[in-house]
Amino acid sequence: MPLASPLSLVFGSLVSPFVSCPPVGRRRAPAGCTASIFAFGLLLLSCTSAAAQSTVFVANAAGSVSSLLSSGAAQSPAVSGGGVGVAVGTGDIVWSINTGGNGVSTFGDSGAYLASYAPSGIGSASALAIDGNGIVWLAQPNNVFALTTAGAAVNAAGLAPDANLSSPAGMLVDASGNLWITNSGNSTVSEVVGVAAPTVGPLVDQTPMTVPGAPTISGVTGGITQVTVAFTAPASDGGSAITTYTATSSPGGLTASGSGSPLVVTGLTNGTPFTFTVKATNGVGTGPASAASASVTPAMPPNAPTVVKATSSDAAAMVSFTAPSNNGGAIITLYTVTSSPGGFTGTGRNGPIWVTGLTNNTSYTFTVVATNSSGSSASSASSTSATPSTQVGTTKVTNIVVTPTITQASVAFTKPAGASTVTVFATPSGAFTVIGGQSATGTSSPLVISGLTSGESYTVTAYYTTAVAQVSLPATSAVFTAN
Repeated sequence: MPLASPLSLVFGSLVSPFVSCPPVGRRRAPAGCTASIFAFGLLLLSCTSAAAQSTVFVANAAGSVSSLLSSGAAQSPAVSGGGVGVAVGTGDIVWSINTGGNGVSTFGDSGAYLASYAPSGIGSASALAIDGNGIVWLAQPNNVFALTTAGAAVNAAGLAPDANLSSPAGMLVDASGNLWITNSGNSTVSEVVGVAAPTVGPLVDQTPMTVPGAPTISGVTGGITQVTVAFTAPASDGGSAITTYTATSSPGGLTASGSGSPLVVTGLTNGTPFTFTVKATNGVGTGPASAASASVTPAMPPNAPTVVKATSSDAAAMVSFTAPSNNGGAIITLYTVTSSPGGFTGTGRNGPIWVTGLTNNTSYTFTVVATNSSGSSASSASSTSATPSTQVGTTKVTNIVVTPTITQASVAFTKPAGASTVTVFATPSGAFTVIGGQSATGTSSPLVISGLTSGESYTVTAYYTTAVAQVSLPATSAVFTAN
């Protein structure tokens, strides 16, 4: 009997693992399926097959596979991969030829994507079947292939396909091991007689893939309205290559995605502390979040210090200044003072700061730069001028003894002869969590510094001022902890 564009076939006594759907008259596909209009002018569904008598798999012409419950309700959304024919093999692994015919994809019995193969030699496969040994057979014009356990194609020895095998549309294996293939282009059915199982043996059942494990965050670095999140890949990719990592901020839920570490989350608010988590995504889905990162605060460089004043000392100058009105959203951790001429520098966590190594009787001005975790400010305006001299000498405040009290420190000292007033100020010596610079000035010992942070470590610096408005070189106490 002449055939008219045959698409599928089935043996009456054999439930084929591959069945192409016949034309249907209705114009709407079942939920979860994608219908395609072919040149035949009828609405056709792509090929369907049932796994474990409870799930129907649909290969969508758009290049995806859907799974339906036996009631017709969608079990899962369409999953990318496959799209040309579908067959169920051992272990309820579902196979489908990728759109274009250059490879195959596999899916678990829940509809989850498992893996894809692009074997050499397969370029336009359009029909597949699985025999009783679990061998996956693919037909393309004028050739038939079997897949090895590694997914590579082997042109089965001894096959001599009929010349009419020009446009394979459906294929199955009968009880005798013969391949039967429909040819839609010339209205024929080809039989390849007595196919023996390839020597590579049956395909090994695949373990269904899962979502990846959780990545591990290795570091976070703040920037201007952004944070860079570094991480390492999870110990398990779930058996499917990880395609995307996503970092998420808390608070705010701002995200950044990419194929690997690091990720840069932007749009953050300077001065606000954030933590971050990272998730990995593979072909199955998105895995659990990593543990939260350490807290990090995005910031910008601070503004420049202001009101810079220089006071002369012996071969040195003391430079005082006002901290910037805007610290950029992060604590200022360093001030750097630079002389002109000479480029001599002095540094500290707060002012005043001494610059030493100057030449007596030479006039100098100074600029100050503030630095936080994001960078350094522009230079301040130049200070008033100062001319170092030997007039003040090298004597210092001595016998500094600090007695901490609650958020205060009582500082006893010996004032040298010729000293007019003594100034003491506190500088934090621990982590960069507080701002220093609390001070007290007076003519006699002791002096009390207030406004300290309980539990923070400090040192006290003391200097004296002479009647001619010069200052001594600084003297520093031992480290103490505020009560």
